[in-house]
Amino acid sequence: MKHFKYNFWTFQITGWILFCSYDIWANPLYSTSWTFFLFWFRSMIILFLLTLLLRIISRWFYNYTNKLSYYLVFTFISSIVFSYLWMEIREFISVTFDNQEILNKIPIYTRDRISVTFLYRILFSTWVFLVWNLLYFAIRYWQDLFKERDKAREAMILAQKAQLQLLRNQLNPHFLFNSLNSIQGLVYENQGLADSMISELSEFLRYSLQYNTRVLVTITEELEILKKYLSIEKIRYEERLEYEITAENGLLNQEIPSFITQPLVENSIKHGLSNNPAGIKVFVNVYSVANLLTIEVANTGTLTTANWTPGTGIKNILERLGKMYPDRNSFNLLEEGGMVRAKIQIPLS
Repeated sequence: MKHFKYNFWTFQITGWILFCSYDIWANPLYSTSWTFFLFWFRSMIILFLLTLLLRIISRWFYNYTNKLSYYLVFTFISSIVFSYLWMEIREFISVTFDNQEILNKIPIYTRDRISVTFLYRILFSTWVFLVWNLLYFAIRYWQDLFKERDKAREAMILAQKAQLQLLRNQLNPHFLFNSLNSIQGLVYENQGLADSMISELSEFLRYSLQYNTRVLVTITEELEILKKYLSIEKIRYEERLEYEITAENGLLNQEIPSFITQPLVENSIKHGLSNNPAGIKVFVNVYSVANLLTIEVANTGTLTTANWTPGTGIKNILERLGKMYPDRNSFNLLEEGGMVRAKIQIPLS
């Protein structure tokens, strides 16, 4: 279901029409003469322009932080400051162009800056900016909430596509043929390994079906299925494949997109063995750097970039990262220290 699209000017103009209608009705003095009406009209224009200035400041502050307590403190302070500005500007203009005796008839009007009446006037006017700012932050938050909901739905669809892609690419006839062929050979040579490979393949299939609708899984869950996958590949390639999986203990409960590492490991094995038929070692390491979660998959060998183009698995990873962490993710593929390294970086939960 589509939500109402936020438009500042729609809310701004509609709100001010309602506010002005109420204010002129609640203060009949302003309609008794042209001078009083002109004073009121100029006050509303000044107030309207000040809220446009407040919008610029509030928008910057909204993008600067996401803490509710900061919003409340900012709203309170800015409301008082803008209330004072409103009072000073309108009185300066009014004293310049209007009759002072008429101004003295305006309720709670005073030029004495050190008085209870003056303080009362500031606090009385503060509620306008207070309500305006609270509505501004509430509407912006409401709009962003719907945007995040839409992004979550898109991420869910992409996760399901990734799962289907996994089943098509990894559990395709070629993958199953190689796995079953290895099992068949092991049945007569090493029944223990054959039984182990069947168990790992079964666990891999079970995991694929169990998490096919989940957008996020913990690092523990992600690495567990990765071990199942690598165990199958290890049995297939025997001494030609070695692997090592490490992760910081404090990150094991962090959530990451499901099936985000498996395509990287698949590429490492595929391209690594293609360039080094004698054998490779694959390293999977999960660690944090400067509030960023880093997932690194590396393999021994060299990087051939002449005709390299990202495959379906990598494209899917990039698309999912872009949807789930817009402007807050990175993916790099490089050769460093005799290793080919693929790195994903996303914000810590």
